[in-house]
Amino acid sequence: EQSLWVGDARNEALIAFTGFGTYEFTKRCWRLAAQSMFRSPVPESRVPSGDEGILTAWAELWVFACQEQYLYDADLDFQREIYPKVAETLCNFLGMLNEDGLLEIEAWNMVDWAAMDTPGAGVVTHNCAWLVEALRRGALMAELLGEDDDAGDFRRAAEELAAAINAHLWDKDARAYIDAIHADGERSEVLSQQTQTVCYLCGVVPQERLEAVKQHVYDPPEGFVEIGSPFFMFFSFEALTKLGMCETIADWTREYWGEMLRHGATTAWEMFGDRKTRSRCHAWSAGPLYFMQTQQLGVEPALPGFERATIAPIPLDLSWCEGRVPTPHGQIEVAWERDEERFAIEVALPEGVRADVILPCDTEEYAEPEVAGEGVEEVVRAAGLWKVRLADGAKVAVEARSV
Repeated sequence: EQSLWVGDARNEALIAFTGFGTYEFTKRCWRLAAQSMFRSPVPESRVPSGDEGILTAWAELWVFACQEQYLYDADLDFQREIYPKVAETLCNFLGMLNEDGLLEIEAWNMVDWAAMDTPGAGVVTHNCAWLVEALRRGALMAELLGEDDDAGDFRRAAEELAAAINAHLWDKDARAYIDAIHADGERSEVLSQQTQTVCYLCGVVPQERLEAVKQHVYDPPEGFVEIGSPFFMFFSFEALTKLGMCETIADWTREYWGEMLRHGATTAWEMFGDRKTRSRCHAWSAGPLYFMQTQQLGVEPALPGFERATIAPIPLDLSWCEGRVPTPHGQIEVAWERDEERFAIEVALPEGVRADVILPCDTEEYAEPEVAGEGVEEVVRAAGLWKVRLADGAKVAVEARSV
């Protein structure tokens, strides 16, 4: 494809951050999207392009991407630069709310290659839920930049929109959110795994509905539209992470991406299924890279720009794992191995990065870890696990043995 698809790029940015550290490239993408607003109220779906077109969820995901950029590169100047367009986008979306307080827009309203009910005009539930989270992300950006009035306005709007979703888009008999309300006022009869996943991921589900919606995220009832693409499965994996179901992420990775491998693929396909995929090399399908880096290797930024990292491996059924995660300061190197009696990990931090290494070792079942190397600040118990705090640029080997 010869133009940038903005919604694809949000997921691709997280993949690129954890795989390659491409901070300047992604900021170029967000700027290009913002530039399309000379003719459209919100960022267009693909840029640069002579074809004016809004894909609602893509514009909302652009807000996510702009806010997430700061966690990885701590570039405050870019946040100051892009925030006015983020605020304009959110205000323009709020100007599209109907009398029920729901986002109603005439646009391309897809979010997955699946048989969802996402009409070109009317209220689409996943768009409303994405906007709730986009408003919260905008509030975080506003707070970072001292725009406290904006932050308060965006947070209030998010809560009001979440309340409207729950008042008008819930099917009490199915105990699920419907896909849409059509422009003529007709309520959709379609229920989808995608809509439940977005509502859960964006935090719009009240406590009394939470257990039902959680179940729909990973085990939808018969008749629900199910996930249709690796793109949407990235959001499913984010929701499963929130649910603490990392085993399911690994299982789905082995099943769906394993199918590509069984067909001899050397690149990630745009679609699941047999050989009838739309394209055979599609960046939105590289999601497992992000989740393996952040879960099995266990590396994530705890402070913007990796001033401090969290290294918390989730081994699942693996006996070893090793790899590197880029940061603005250089690469974090991690290698761990385990058996029934021990867990051993080696960590090398670049200058400018501190870290908390959280071992998957219960403090009641493992003795206090032995540590060798340079830069250990302390070994402590944290939420029932052993944690080793590392200083800037530390290089250590840690080993915990069962008691």
